Amino acid sequence: MLDKIIRYSEVEKLFEANGRGTILEVGAGPLGLGACLPYRFVGVDPWYPEKPIATQQAVRASGLALPFQDRSFDFVLCIEVLEHLPVNIRTRAVEEMCRVARKMIIITHPHGFFARAGDYLLLGMYELLRLLGKPLPWWLIEHLANPYPSASDYLPKHLEQFTVKIYGHENAVIHPWLIFFGNLKKISRRTEIAYRKNPSALRKWIRLLHFPPYCRQIVLLERISK
Repeated sequence: MLDKIIRYSEVEKLFEANGRGTILEVGAGPLGLGACLPYRFVGVDPWYPEKPIATQQAVRASGLALPFQDRSFDFVLCIEVLEHLPVNIRTRAVEEMCRVARKMIIITHPHGFFARAGDYLLLGMYELLRLLGKPLPWWLIEHLANPYPSASDYLPKHLEQFTVKIYGHENAVIHPWLIFFGNLKKISRRTEIAYRKNPSALRKWIRLLHFPPYCRQIVLLERISK
C-alpha cells in the first residue's frame, strides 16, 4: 500500500495542477490508481487475475494497440510498467499513448544505477525470506531481468506535438526499505487504515521522500495547444 501511495503521489499532484479530466491507465492491473486515489478511470491490461476495483472500467487489451480513437483521454498514465516490457516494444507502447492522449501523458519507471542497487538490496532481503518458504516477488524478478527504461531510449523521435519534461522521484536510499517493510502484511494494513483516516497527512509526509539520489524517473508529455 505504501509503495502505491508513493508512486501515485506525483500523479495526484499533476491532476490537481491541471484540472480534472478523463483518465486512461495503461497496464493498470486490477487496482491501478484506484488503490489510493478516488478518481474513476479506464484501465487497460492484457490480463486481469482478479476482479478490477469498482472505480476502474477495465478493458482487456494490449498497450501496443489501444482500442480507442485518437485523443480520447485527457490524461494517459503508465505507472511502473515500461520496465516489465521488452526493450524493443517500449517505443511502440509510448506511441500509442501519444495517439490517444488529448492533454497529458504521465510515465514513471525505475531508472539508473541507484535504482538497480536498490533492487539488488531487495533481492538480498527477499532471499532471506525464501528460507521461510516465501517466493521472490514476480516484479523484482522482471526488474532484474530487463534493462531499466530511459526516456532517451524509448521516446518516439517525432514529438513535435508535445513538450517533454523529465525529472527524478523518490529517494533511492530509502526506497528499498520502504518497499520491503511496507509490503509486510501488518505494516501494509496499518498504512492503509492510516491513509483512509487522514490521506492528506500521509501525502504530506510522502512528499518529503522526493530528494536525490532518485530511483524513479518521471516523464511528462504535454500536448501543445494550437
